[in-house]
Parts: sequence; C-alpha cells; structure tokens
Amino acid sequence: MYRVGSALVAGATPPLGLGLAGDVYVVIAKISGSLIIGSITGGLGFVLVTGLWYLYPIIAARRRRQSLFANAKHGQNIIADSFRR
Repeated sequence: MYRVGSALVAGATPPLGLGLAGDVYVVIAKISGSLIIGSITGGLGFVLVTGLWYLYPIIAARRRRQSLFANAKHGQNIIADSFRR
C-alpha cells in the first residue's frame, strides 16, 4: 500500500504544478495586461514548484549523507551521538 500511495502522490504533483502555474499565468496576465509576461511567470512558477518538489529533496539527502560521512571520518559515533541529544 505504501508503494501505491507513493506512486499516486508522485504522479499527482506534475498536474498540480501545472495547475498552479496556470493560476499564476492568469493572475499575472490580468494584472499586467500582457500574455507574454503571464506566460513567462507561469513557466517560471512551474519550474520553481517542480524544482522544490523533486530537486530539493534530492539535494538535501545528498548533503545529509555527505555530512554523515564527514562526521564518520573524524571518528564521531553518529548513532550514539544522536541518542545523547
């Protein structure tokens, strides 16, 4: 069930991103009176939302893994240190 739920959530985020980008497009196009500016900001909004949903977790996990390896190189016991807090 976990895999099915994860797949459904992962599959739902691109349409949600497109919907949010469409909303940004409509609002900015109405405010500015320019379809080009609306299109650019809608596209940038889609890229931003997609990057935050997919790229940020990958980058954060990579940084976390690198810091764990760096601590292990210096002889710190990561598991024992985490229980002391």
